[in-house]
Amino acid sequence: RKEKTPASGKEAVSYSGPQKDVEVIPMNNMRRSIARHMRTSLDTSAHVYSVTEVDMSAVANYKEAHAGEFLQQEDFKLTYTPFIIDASIKALKDFPMVNSSVDIESGEIYQKKSINVGLAVAIEKGLIVPVIKNADERNFLGVAREAYRLISRARDNKLDPDDV
Repeated sequence: RKEKTPASGKEAVSYSGPQKDVEVIPMNNMRRSIARHMRTSLDTSAHVYSVTEVDMSAVANYKEAHAGEFLQQEDFKLTYTPFIIDASIKALKDFPMVNSSVDIESGEIYQKKSINVGLAVAIEKGLIVPVIKNADERNFLGVAREAYRLISRARDNKLDPDDV
């Protein structure tokens, strides 16, 4: 049976299988693409989770001292995001095996030569992850500019398929 979902106002097909409290909602192309990327990532990459306390006072001081100048020159605010991305790039360069995927069938590990960084961005319809491609080839300012561009385009619903 079909009914409107409150969140989207679109028709959804109710699931009438063993779990009657489940609603089946068709995915749009963007969600389908994200789901494929996430599934591929789960199937081919080791997922690493680490929590470390970091003293960000030097970064905070730098950000505060240069906020006005940065805004004037770049026309967007300096945030912590490019600092975190930059540190992640340096860590992946130091530990390149973390930037690898596996093929169980062939028994091979594919160590990536380039570093692509995904940015989770909350949007009205959920979450999307645009990617800074070849982030390792960019300097700090290049990372900041590309992060801003992608985040802005995501929030304005103007990402190109190649951005995700």
